[in-house]
Amino acid sequence: MAEERYFISLADFLGFLKRLATEYEIFVPSEKDGRFHLGRFVPEETDSLRLNPCRVVEPLKAFFFPPREKVAEYFAEGAEPEAKKRIIVGAKRCDVAALKILDFVFLQGDFEDPFYKSRRENTVIISSDCGTPVESCFCGMFDSNSYPVNGFDLNLSEVDDGFVVEVGSETGRKLTEGFDGFKEATQQQLEQRDNNRKEADAQIREKVGAAGLYPAEKAQGYLLAKMEDAMWARHAENCVECGACNFVCPTCHCFLLIDLEEAGKFKRFKDWDSCQYPAFARVAGGANPRKRRAERLRNRFEKKFDFFPRNMGSYACTGCGRCVDACPGKIDIRELLKELAT
Repeated sequence: MAEERYFISLADFLGFLKRLATEYEIFVPSEKDGRFHLGRFVPEETDSLRLNPCRVVEPLKAFFFPPREKVAEYFAEGAEPEAKKRIIVGAKRCDVAALKILDFVFLQGDFEDPFYKSRRENTVIISSDCGTPVESCFCGMFDSNSYPVNGFDLNLSEVDDGFVVEVGSETGRKLTEGFDGFKEATQQQLEQRDNNRKEADAQIREKVGAAGLYPAEKAQGYLLAKMEDAMWARHAENCVECGACNFVCPTCHCFLLIDLEEAGKFKRFKDWDSCQYPAFARVAGGANPRKRRAERLRNRFEKKFDFFPRNMGSYACTGCGRCVDACPGKIDIRELLKELAT
């Protein structure tokens, strides 16, 4: 579609969201203790909005692939997806890119996940540029810019007194129709946006260099050359098998189907699972091909840096750094990637 770029003031953007709130459930970023989280937009309680300069703590995947959801009920009609119409504001490139991985998992192949599909189709993504990456970010390893280039409906770039708005889909274009707050972006505003992006991109590249990392296309070869290396056991010594790295990862997608009784009825639920759990790979006969922590840690890297490049042509890591922040054992994915190259 033809490139469309507008300017909207902060006040008008709030008015825009309040208008949309009559039809959509909207989630916006808010700051708490120096970190950003997504929460519900309440029009009558919201007089201001601050876009998150970096990615939020929680991964975007929970909006589409929740930690637990009912998928069936015994002796009842099939569970039909009932996704609400939603808008998510402030998604960063690392999360927008991660949705492509989830789309590959849940929407491609012989079967589609109807629950995931319904949520994706009923969710509008209003992404935004990343101004200041957090300490653990290493998205520059994946040749990422500080802003998304696709996968969004609208994208916001903060400039003086408001935002430059880029239209990324027909859905986004339709949302802007009939709202007078969208004005044609001036050359000065576009230049300010571009300069802000250059500064943020430089920060991202600097962080990758400081971490001793390399272009992502080298990771697969480095990994395959060290599948039997002692590094896996050494780093796995600190793993407490909690699964935090999986649950905060925007691309991890493994799940377990369980049957539970509720009010005298048995229902089937889909729960998040973790490849770091001791029983993750255990089969019905009791055999476990990955009973050691080192084997499970290595498997996680193999999935992200070998399986997905071979099957999708893309790495299942976007460099968000959430796993670094969440790990109680202080296992740093950047350190392992660096060690693979030595």
